[in-house]
Amino acid sequence: MKKHPGFPKRTIFFSLLFFALLSHLVIPALALETESKIHAGEGVLGIGESYELYQGYSVKMIEPASSGGKIIMEITLDGKAVDEDIFIQEGKVYNFTRIHDDKDYLILAITLVSVDTDDLTATLKVTQYLDPSRSTSGFFFIDDHKTLEPGTPLPLKQDYSLNIEKLTSDSVTLALYKNGLIVKEQEMEKYDDFNYSVTANGKDHTIITFNMKSIIDGTTRSAVFIEHLYQFEEPIYSSPFVSIPVTGNGTGSTIAVSILATSSDGRSTIYENHSINVTYSISGNTSFESVNVTLDDNIIEESIDIQPGTYTIILEPLSTGNHIIEVSALSSEGILVSNETSIYVRKNYAANLANLNINLISAPIVFAGVSLLVIIWAAMRSRKHDKWD
Repeated sequence: MKKHPGFPKRTIFFSLLFFALLSHLVIPALALETESKIHAGEGVLGIGESYELYQGYSVKMIEPASSGGKIIMEITLDGKAVDEDIFIQEGKVYNFTRIHDDKDYLILAITLVSVDTDDLTATLKVTQYLDPSRSTSGFFFIDDHKTLEPGTPLPLKQDYSLNIEKLTSDSVTLALYKNGLIVKEQEMEKYDDFNYSVTANGKDHTIITFNMKSIIDGTTRSAVFIEHLYQFEEPIYSSPFVSIPVTGNGTGSTIAVSILATSSDGRSTIYENHSINVTYSISGNTSFESVNVTLDDNIIEESIDIQPGTYTIILEPLSTGNHIIEVSALSSEGILVSNETSIYVRKNYAANLANLNINLISAPIVFAGVSLLVIIWAAMRSRKHDKWD
């Protein structure tokens, strides 16, 4: 009886390979899961500085790469590194993911915007998505849904409120108020995103974010429906430019103080050894008996009989770390209004490195000079001895 020759081994191998490739075409690769976006902003980091985020995450810059246009960074969770030795190039995006319930979730999308080789700093753009495995403490609203109607502001936490300013059939203009003053106004259509951030210590912090679900402008009812509403606790220090209103004595006038601090070279990032421009504005339908400006609880300027306007003070260079500037204005109506902001002074690694290079260059020159003097002195002594001999 003749045996069946069977399939050659080569045929079996290529058949298996074909079915393996076919399975990749038929079954798509699993996509990354994403929860709601809870932060979007930019920050300037120096060597060893961190961009603090929500749910215990932070991005730390280790150092610029020696080849330029790159940095080395790491991602920490509750102060412990969870992703180290990350090389990222200018213009590139790095995605950090975590697995939860057998799903791969995108948590951080980090873009290196630019590297400043003079200041040894990097500008990062960071988008953070909710980590379903982490705590949501510090969240006032979590993935909430709200309805707004014309003429009825929506109250939020920490003295914020949301109001419809203008409504049409396909768009709405929403205004976000803080203590009665508009801090952001945006015209929105269906599916648009709204993000409001403040800046503290040189970094953006998302405070309120939501998505426009639908808009109704009808004859019987007009309303706006928002979804995926998140509100987060404000950082300790407010934005470098914030207005706080006070209404007093039934006059109906609003008095506000605003502060803006920048480096003397016009940059928002302030370094040691740089003088600082502090610009403050006082507004209201009244004059002011006195205005005091303090730095870390020490009075640096006192003025009397001041009119509403904008004024500038130039500060001498400050030590590294946080400093508090407060402006207090007493109106002729007896209303006292004040505001404060923080200045975060960074260490100037570039200047220190330059000084180090100068010292490294000058040290051999000094050594060579001293050596030459010793040689000349020794030669002169030798000639004297020759004469005596």
